[in-house]
Amino acid sequence: MAFTMTFGALGLLLILGIPISISLLFSGTLGYILTIGFQPGLTALAQGAYSDLNSFVIIAIPLYILMGQLMLKGEAGRDLFALAQRIVGRLPGGLAIAAILGGSGETNVLGSAKGGVSTNSDGSLEIPQAACDEAVHKLLGGDPPRRPACSP
Repeated sequence: MAFTMTFGALGLLLILGIPISISLLFSGTLGYILTIGFQPGLTALAQGAYSDLNSFVIIAIPLYILMGQLMLKGEAGRDLFALAQRIVGRLPGGLAIAAILGGSGETNVLGSAKGGVSTNSDGSLEIPQAACDEAVHKLLGGDPPRRPACSP
């Protein structure tokens, strides 16, 4: 009974367009309350939330955000991409390779295990460089020079 009502509430909340995180919170709380009672359910929910947030590992989240902001304001990501562009820019597909290498450099600095290009996946570095390379190609009528005409 509690299982059916919990999943029914989750489905209803999702159909109504409530965000997934809030839908899961409310349906999980409903499941706790239906299974072990109102007061013990809320107590278990509060204790679980506190024990999860009281972990020393959680400090990594704001520090990761701080490091990303320091790299953004210090333009370290731009410098890493420019270095990668100088190294592999003359190869076929050099811009894409430089994007991967620049993102990998950011990943190594930040210590993330995920893909490095996701750090600047909005194309904030690669798209202007691609537009620059295309403009240089049109102006010169051929391949862009080995040295980047407009470095990031």
